[in-house]
Amino acid sequence: MRAGPSGSSTARRTANWRSSAARESLVLLKNDPGKGGEGRELLPLSRDRVRTLALIGPNADDRLNLLGEYNAYPALHPTPSIREAIQELVGDDVRIVHARGCEVTGADASGLAAARAAARQADVAVVVVGEQTKGGYFSPDRTDSELKDTASLDLTGVQERLLKEVHATGTPTIAVVVTGRALSLRWAAAHLPALLIAWLPGEAGGRAVAEALFGDIEPTGRLPVTFPRDVGQLPLSYDQKPARADADDYIDMPSTPLYPFGAGLGYTTFRYDRIRLTDDTIGADATTRVGVDITNTGQRAGTEVVQLYVTDNQASVSLPYIRLRGVRKVHVEPGKRATITFDIMPRRDLTLVDGQMRTVVEPGTFEIKVGHSSTDIRQRAKLRVT
Repeated sequence: MRAGPSGSSTARRTANWRSSAARESLVLLKNDPGKGGEGRELLPLSRDRVRTLALIGPNADDRLNLLGEYNAYPALHPTPSIREAIQELVGDDVRIVHARGCEVTGADASGLAAARAAARQADVAVVVVGEQTKGGYFSPDRTDSELKDTASLDLTGVQERLLKEVHATGTPTIAVVVTGRALSLRWAAAHLPALLIAWLPGEAGGRAVAEALFGDIEPTGRLPVTFPRDVGQLPLSYDQKPARADADDYIDMPSTPLYPFGAGLGYTTFRYDRIRLTDDTIGADATTRVGVDITNTGQRAGTEVVQLYVTDNQASVSLPYIRLRGVRKVHVEPGKRATITFDIMPRRDLTLVDGQMRTVVEPGTFEIKVGHSSTDIRQRAKLRVT
């Protein structure tokens, strides 16, 4: 039966939502220069400079692992893999050499030689690793789903070895991690020039990853959870109590997160200036407005995700060191400036549960923090509540 106008409109809206969700969920965690460590960042890739691309890894050409656990199996809608999406995007401009390399799980390393050979032929290698959800809830092989716990947050199987061996060829290597949870990616973060997180991006995920790699879109996602260095750090969250936030380092590694809550990069840079409050002293029922200027200091238009945090310096009970109280996403042309504002209402934003189990606003001084992530605070101001 042919769909009527309303059905067609609904299908278009649904497709747009799928694409928007996939594109906006991608989080770029690292983007350093490629070979030699000098010059422009490795991403976005240029069709003029990249003539041959090695596409490697168990999730590079696996469309079902782009979907979450609760999905129809087999998939009911077209779901291009990352390989298929890149090929469609670049056409004949870029030659793609593909090698699976290994599986998500298991100790089989027989495919690593083909992965090394593919990387040696290429200008850049993209290695797509991560989790496995294909087969849905009843699949015994899934690694990221309900009732599937792990003792470690490291990449499963020989996936980290795959990254190491591709990197050892000398070809600039980008890791794309398809996952539904925070993973411990210490080696990749320390050695690879670029790291992109794809949060089980769904039916439009392959296309979104392809567009982000080649700069047709900019990754604008920010981490909704903290990425630990090791499972031994858990529990680990941005809103820890002060004693935990200021803890000494471990004997064998820093106590700080590998990547903090709110982290994420785009393809340009921003400067934060001139924080101000309409009133720096207010009552519990009043409102003050926080303003801050951000300037795009890069060469291309970009989107910044401006985050507002507060710290209560004089609370009568133990509170998290820092608490998120607002987010603004703004698109700014190169060289241009935008003013971002947040309203702070003490009854909404500055309450606590006191020793008598009452939700109250206590008089005192609060530190207002605006920045790029929970640990990258660019501007600060003081607010006094009477």
